[in-house]
Amino acid sequence: STARMVWDFCGASLIFYDLLTIPMNAFEVPETAVSKFMDWFTLIFWTVNMCMSPFAGFAENGITILVPRRTIQQYLKTWFLMDVCSLLPDWIFSLLALGEGTRNSAGSTVKLLRILRLV
Repeated sequence: STARMVWDFCGASLIFYDLLTIPMNAFEVPETAVSKFMDWFTLIFWTVNMCMSPFAGFAENGITILVPRRTIQQYLKTWFLMDVCSLLPDWIFSLLALGEGTRNSAGSTVKLLRILRLV
């Protein structure tokens, strides 16, 4: 659907945003309102994406499978662990940084896991 294509394009754009910004953290770039917004926006986007992913169809032997039970099973077998491993620490570091009022560089390192979605 068009909505899913737009969603996937936004996801690809956010991956490229992370590709550009995560390495910059090595140089202790000052945090701005825009960078704070983008950190939270990307975290929320990927969290919502994780909730939507089990309901997207997948191809099996050239046939598109849209049966919810099968798509959920497929998601749990494939992307679920990657999503949890990248999102859970990111949420933890983001919430800790929110409490401390600083950016946590370890959280930026975990964001590199998102880049693996390109593979």
